Amino acid sequence: MSELRLATCEIPSNVVKDLFSVLKEKNSLQKLEMSNANLDGSILKDLISFVETSIRLEELNISWNKFSPYDFEKLFRTLSKNKRLHELNLSWNNVSENIIPAQKKIESAIEDNFEARKRSID
Repeated sequence: MSELRLATCEIPSNVVKDLFSVLKEKNSLQKLEMSNANLDGSILKDLISFVETSIRLEELNISWNKFSPYDFEKLFRTLSKNKRLHELNLSWNNVSENIIPAQKKIESAIEDNFEARKRSID
């Protein structure tokens, strides 16, 4: 499986944790959409662990959830290390102006990753 879309699903946090555990084992996912899935900081540790170990993840959509600015600060640190990710959707979460510098850093890292991949294809 290379793509998983769980949009507009209210998934209990224990199920999400189990899902991330399975996805880590398979390590084949390229696109993950969990928009409007009622996600919050309680699954952040599992999401971060999945992103850290994913060698194929290129697109991540976690828009319309309940992540806090503090959650994003932790997530951004991990996302900047992921060399494959080139698309990230965080819209309609509780992002404050305090994390804009961290957001700019991750945007820059994603652009660098995209450009590096583009050069390797050319």
